[in-house]
Amino acid sequence: MSLALGCGEPGGADLFGSAPSGSGGAGGSGGAGGATSATTTTSTQAATTTTTSAATTTTTSTTATGMDLCGNGFCDPGEDVSCPADCSEPCAHDVCVSGAALALACDPCVQMVCNADPFCCSDQWDGACVDQAENLCGAMCCGDGVCDGEDCGSCPDDCGVCVCGDGKCEGENCVTCEADCGACVCGDGTCLGEDCGGCPGDCGPCPDCPHTVCKTGEALDAALCRDPCVDEVCAGNAACCGNAYTFNGACAYAAAMTCGGEPCIATVCAADPSCCNGAWTQGCVDLAVASCGVTCGCTHDLRQAGGGPLPMDCDPCVSAVCTADPYCCTSDWDGICVDEVDVICGVPCP
Repeated sequence: MSLALGCGEPGGADLFGSAPSGSGGAGGSGGAGGATSATTTTSTQAATTTTTSAATTTTTSTTATGMDLCGNGFCDPGEDVSCPADCSEPCAHDVCVSGAALALACDPCVQMVCNADPFCCSDQWDGACVDQAENLCGAMCCGDGVCDGEDCGSCPDDCGVCVCGDGKCEGENCVTCEADCGACVCGDGTCLGEDCGGCPGDCGPCPDCPHTVCKTGEALDAALCRDPCVDEVCAGNAACCGNAYTFNGACAYAAAMTCGGEPCIATVCAADPSCCNGAWTQGCVDLAVASCGVTCGCTHDLRQAGGGPLPMDCDPCVSAVCTADPYCCTSDWDGICVDEVDVICGVPCP
């Protein structure tokens, strides 16, 4: 999976034809015990204390500020296999090289990549994982002189310049080079050279809902604001859920065909028709809280990337996004999550 800027990132577009970038990370703290003898080694960056007794051996890495790192469950920067509790084994290969799946605890960058895409630690560290190492960790893979996990599109310095007409669809697509990649076809499940108006089956229905039920604004219409229908869609097609961008335009189209309008809007407007033919006021939001099992208490706006994870029950759209992409509610609401609001909930970029 190659990442590019989206509406959650400056200068990007939405998921109806393009994919944005995101980020993740981890951290924590731990501790260590004492015993009969100790050896301490100190540098300007960190200190390592090893304590040995007849029963146990405990290793603790401590930053210059005194915060314990070894034992916190994360292979933090400054740690390595000298802290087996966190960094249980060396990485089988560099993050810039495709190959076997890497162990989650072997490197902080590996943790960041696998938090975003578990495939990289469970199945294979492929070219998409290498791309994410560059995007998420700043790994300097392109320019090392080796064309591994890259192609002429992602790294011409290592792989050479892409040439349309050479018979290889690398770093190209049906839009940029029909000669190598073939013509774009509506119905192939890929939104390339198409849009939501011309090919909703590939690109998903156009995002026509002005806002979620937890925001005041113009009246909402269940005919325009669709039920995200994530549970039903993923039950029928597991490939639509689990990671960033798996719920694509084709999954959104299946949702629209399966579930129809947003049920919370119908419930609120049955109680107060003015919410659908006048304006969606605070009274309408209050009805949503009372009737739809949501708190409408999100800690930041759904269009704000990097504000931390959001609670699943703070907005029906958040619940839908996090069902498809759990990272958004467990780690961080990043630019990817912001863009998934468009394709999953049908709420466009402002």
